[in-house]
Amino acid sequence: MTAVAPEHRSGGGLVPRQRRPPPPAPESRGRTEVGDRAATVIALAAAREVPGVRKVHQGGLPWTRASRVTVRGARAEIELSVTVGYPAPLREVARRLREHVTRRVAEQAGLRVTRLDIGMDVSLDTALADRATGRSTAQPAGRRAGQDVDQSAGRGAGRGAGQDLSGDRA
Repeated sequence: MTAVAPEHRSGGGLVPRQRRPPPPAPESRGRTEVGDRAATVIALAAAREVPGVRKVHQGGLPWTRASRVTVRGARAEIELSVTVGYPAPLREVARRLREHVTRRVAEQAGLRVTRLDIGMDVSLDTALADRATGRSTAQPAGRRAGQDVDQSAGRGAGRGAGQDLSGDRA
């Protein structure tokens, strides 16, 4: 037996109230598009998670190489510009970047990465390397960076052995 909705008056008589059809499935109600900016944010965040990457360049200045993602349908083309700390193995970092960024973009945005170009710079900044590796390259107490260990001929305060960089000629 089927249930009939309560009746209501229409015109001159009673008619059963019509049931509305169920709403369509969520997949068929519309589509979700992931834009370039959203995909770029995901790719940049994923690149920062890779060991060895010190900085991911987002762009800004016209002469700098920017990271960006171009979305075409369900495919993404990615250009990354990163700084890697010395002495990280560049090929290994690039391999990890490709795997990790491709996986993250697929998981979070549902996009298939068809191209991933990586531009790399190398950073010699010891502070960044110390933080990433947990090592300390700080100078021992009593020594300044660049000061000679060998203080022969009474000249240990300069940058190079036997060089007077003060400009004073005595």
